Amino acid sequence: MTRLRIPDYDYRQPNAFFVTILAFHRQDLFGIQTSSGIATNRLGDIVHAIWHETPAHQHNIQTDAFIVMPNHVHGILWTMEAYSDHRPEGFGNPVAHSLPTAIRSFKSAVTRAAHRDCGFEPASPWQPRYWLHIIRTEARLNRIRHYIETNPQRSYR
Repeated sequence: MTRLRIPDYDYRQPNAFFVTILAFHRQDLFGIQTSSGIATNRLGDIVHAIWHETPAHQHNIQTDAFIVMPNHVHGILWTMEAYSDHRPEGFGNPVAHSLPTAIRSFKSAVTRAAHRDCGFEPASPWQPRYWLHIIRTEARLNRIRHYIETNPQRSYR
């Protein structure tokens, strides 16, 4: 099994992170891709809105570049302050102000809205896990922003 996070890394420390979250079974749940970009559907619009609401609910988190693709999302999240609570985070033991807690909250909020507003039937529109990359330099940050912004053009079939 591939490790999704770095062991012993404190995801509450100030940093930027590149996040990719896949749709359930990699289905095109959030819209369709056209020659001019992504046409999001109602669920894709919900995903977009909830991502940008994240800082209002997770005060340690700021959003950056973001794109909703038909079967996944790419985004950059920033943790803004260091916290001294050093309890280990694990399954069933979320830690406030951490990046994993913010991502779980985002996925949960989208799932609740999908059930309420779209009549979405499976348990969740998301795959159980997500991909995460720590952005360590400004040059890498700018390359990832460019990747996110141009993803629809590269992905058009």
